[in-house]
Amino acid sequence: MEINKENFKQILFDYFSNNYEKRVGRILHKLKKEFPYDNDRLSEEFSMKNLIDWIMIEKPLPDSGKTVVEEFIEKNQDIPEDIKNCMTKMKNITLGGFRILSYSKGIVTLKHEDTNKEYGVKLYNTTDPNILKRGNDITGRIHDFDEYYRFAGIFTTSASKSDILSLNSD
Repeated sequence: MEINKENFKQILFDYFSNNYEKRVGRILHKLKKEFPYDNDRLSEEFSMKNLIDWIMIEKPLPDSGKTVVEEFIEKNQDIPEDIKNCMTKMKNITLGGFRILSYSKGIVTLKHEDTNKEYGVKLYNTTDPNILKRGNDITGRIHDFDEYYRFAGIFTTSASKSDILSLNSD
């Protein structure tokens, strides 16, 4: 499968799974103690997805000092330059609370509650846009990617305190 701006996250996950299969349990157990985000309200499945996303994008691995994204780019020199540039920017994470300002044609506009900065975030095609109602508050992370940001990990929404949504690719 050729990597593109829509399937990059799944390809990264497959790379992580295939290259760390024998040590993934040990890596997850070791790095789980360092996980800087709140997973208390999440199910075990979503908590694990959140942890893996953090490890792939943000956390340098103990044995290489590189993130999975950095290692993937280094080992796959045939990645198109525009995709490589987008993937390199993924480490630029913005986290916190966001208010949903609008949703249109696969792009949600968020306003950060602390900085009031607005972000255009492109949805993954696995995201149900019905959960992105104007005025709802969500808490989580976004990362720089190309002309739009992308969701990272798991988000919680204020629509219902028990609703937990996964806005990353599965």
